[in-house]
Amino acid sequence: MTDLRAFANRYRVRDDGTGDAPWSLEIPGEYGAIYPHGRNGSLAVLVQSPVALRKLVTLGLKVVQRGDLEAVCVFNPGQIKDVAAIIQAQRPA
Repeated sequence: MTDLRAFANRYRVRDDGTGDAPWSLEIPGEYGAIYPHGRNGSLAVLVQSPVALRKLVTLGLKVVQRGDLEAVCVFNPGQIKDVAAIIQAQRPA
């Protein structure tokens, strides 16, 4: 599992309110949030913008869940810079 605290120097990392474990951390953004996904080191992004979703799919991200107003895509940590730019991830305070 990827620990998002490794990215705390570039992005704001916050606890989602469910505890102090690596899986309860997220990187919030204007158009979604990045969080750990599974035990294989993947990350996921919850996207709340159709335009941002199209850009993520263009990057090659796989949509694993789609709702009425949001979607979840899975990606590898090497793509975090591009994904964070698309969702306009918050910088550390």
